[in-house]
Amino acid sequence: RLENGRTFNIEARDQSEKNVYVTRVTLNGRDLARNYITYDDIMAGGKLVFYMSDRHR
Repeated sequence: RLENGRTFNIEARDQSEKNVYVTRVTLNGRDLARNYITYDDIMAGGKLVFYMSDRHR
């Protein structure tokens, strides 16, 4: 929970000892085309999801 009352969650899907590669990242359900998030992204709240695989893309 953030100080502004919103929440920001980070999830890693299919994470395992074998699945160490990130194949896709979404922020609030949309593909994230950049390799960073901003402070404003976090403070707006939402969900950052990493999709993991055993293969490098």
